[in-house]
Amino acid sequence: MNVYSNDLFCEAVKSAYFPDREVENTLFELQGQLWKLPAINSTKAIVTDSFASKFIDFYEPVNQPQTLTHAEVKKIKWIPHAAHGLVSTNQWFDRQLSQIYEPSPTIIWHNFKSWDEYICDRNVNRYARRRRRRLEKEIGSPTFLFDDPRPETMEICMQWKSKQYIKSGIVDLFAHTQHIRLLQELANNKLLLVSSFGVGDRLLAVHIGMLNSGRLYYWVPAYDPTYSQYAPGKLLLLSLLEESFNRNHQEFDFLIGGESYKWDYATHVRLISDIGSRPLSAKINRFIEAQRRSILTHFPQLKGSLKNIRQHKYLNSWRK
Repeated sequence: MNVYSNDLFCEAVKSAYFPDREVENTLFELQGQLWKLPAINSTKAIVTDSFASKFIDFYEPVNQPQTLTHAEVKKIKWIPHAAHGLVSTNQWFDRQLSQIYEPSPTIIWHNFKSWDEYICDRNVNRYARRRRRRLEKEIGSPTFLFDDPRPETMEICMQWKSKQYIKSGIVDLFAHTQHIRLLQELANNKLLLVSSFGVGDRLLAVHIGMLNSGRLYYWVPAYDPTYSQYAPGKLLLLSLLEESFNRNHQEFDFLIGGESYKWDYATHVRLISDIGSRPLSAKINRFIEAQRRSILTHFPQLKGSLKNIRQHKYLNSWRK
């Protein structure tokens, strides 16, 4: 089952965004498929265009339980970012698909008998080995923790990610305490996986992900830019990949986004697009966002002002 349909994820969403409301996973039907979505009062689904769903990448249809009755299923008209199955990366780049999709690159591990078989033909591995040797020579021997239990590790990761958002001119999600609370609640529910890469007591890179039903979700990676010459984020990713393979996971999911580095590793692509009829309110929100981006493109000097505003929000959020 998709982790975003997990009951523990739903509990975390409720605690972070709707502490005074009734929120529970509810079965909805759309185009002959069932979808398990967090919903308010079992009627209003929380879809990915809402504030409470900024960290939800996509939903996947679920199998219909044999004991399910008609009264247990609600109707829904639209689901954004719905999964429409898998294709190979070759099929994706052939561009022969029936419609336009967003990519969610992933690795299906059962195609490989050994880690060496997977990694041997990937150029990124040679680059990473050079960076690791340089790191060992200049700083010290690195350590990797697949499951880092220290609470400060997750906090440092969010701080790094906030600064990265601000520097890139992207909305700083961690300027909002509700988003921070979501990750904290997921950690309390044992659904979160925090992994780290460092030298001694010095953290160089951290990843906040989720592990559910044999799928490792690559969710919130961040690194200390002071050590960028050693590519600590890439070294952490390679350690995560190898550990995922060795633990016999079924899949390593990079989630939505066609960033170039993902294609260095992916074997398949999950196809993501809307399903159903987008409501008027969502169309208006999309139009407003498009206009915002257009304004920033034509008046780049405004980006500095927005960064200052986000920096202020960021500092205040961490002081609370």
